[in-house]
Amino acid sequence: MKTSIFLILAVLFISVTSNAQTPSAKERATALTQSMNCELGLLQKQNDEVQAINLKAAKKMDEIRKSAGDDAALLNKEGAEVDKQRNIELMDVLTYKQWAVYERISSGDQRELKKTAMCRKNPSDL
Repeated sequence: MKTSIFLILAVLFISVTSNAQTPSAKERATALTQSMNCELGLLQKQNDEVQAINLKAAKKMDEIRKSAGDDAALLNKEGAEVDKQRNIELMDVLTYKQWAVYERISSGDQRELKKTAMCRKNPSDL
């Protein structure tokens, strides 16, 4: 009896996890933009531009994941280039003050992360 319950649970777990899908590039970009909007207080024009930048980067990362396959070193190297390009584009959109906050958050500054923690709890609620 215990074995059959275990097998049923195992089958359910496998079917649920195999049906779980990775969020699309658009979904990931939107979630990131919402979080950035909360953290940085973006204006509507900035929000639209940041969304476009994040979407472009998310799509590029999808391409890299497909081409890199299991090559983690290649994924990390090319992913770092995507991040670098994204940051260059963000510098042109964000104000000096927003960029400074963004850099502190990106570098893991604990004080800044604590101030903006509510923005990362569930971006879909924002």
